[in-house]
Amino acid sequence: MSKDINKKNNSFFESLSDEQQKSVKFFLHTQYEKQQLLKEKDTIDIEINVITTYEKEEQQIFDLMINDFKPDLMCSVTNEIMILSQIIGCLKELNDRDLDYLLKISIGYMEYFVDGELQSFEDSKSREMFIRSNNLLETITRCNSKYYFQPNQRDIVSRIVADSFDVSKLTSEHDNQDYIDHMVNSPRYIEGKSLIEEHKPTFIEEVV
Repeated sequence: MSKDINKKNNSFFESLSDEQQKSVKFFLHTQYEKQQLLKEKDTIDIEINVITTYEKEEQQIFDLMINDFKPDLMCSVTNEIMILSQIIGCLKELNDRDLDYLLKISIGYMEYFVDGELQSFEDSKSREMFIRSNNLLETITRCNSKYYFQPNQRDIVSRIVADSFDVSKLTSEHDNQDYIDHMVNSPRYIEGKSLIEEHKPTFIEEVV
């Protein structure tokens, strides 16, 4: 019976013009999205690893549990702001770094808990499905979970967070020349250059 229904649906769909088919697809997609958005979502707890970088002080590395997180199913930027807000709140409580000179926050998403139970995944695909169903895939991947707070490096998320929480007020602008000078004087750059000069002298001439 279901096969007959599917055949009828297919023949009906195929009888439509291209524009009508687009309208039907849009309707079906919107109906599905509406059901997903109106579906009651459980809050989740997310364990993250945080690295904060400062202009005048050493980095901090710590783990943080984001409790009772209810993902925004419409906007990943909202999710990012909510997560960063909890990180900034934690940093303000620690109060052992000068947040006026905050340069960067990097986030690693480690574990997920629903109703207190750790979510285990059979493989990377099932993990991705869970993350996608909670609108966290874009949250995690949009900027590789790296947020820059130098005034000329900020995107919309880091700008909103910096303004809302009054951080990075004294952070210097990103200087490309300073960055290049730092990189070309790093041990790894010097070692790489010497190896290329030793084994491929013609290649180094082209690069330099």
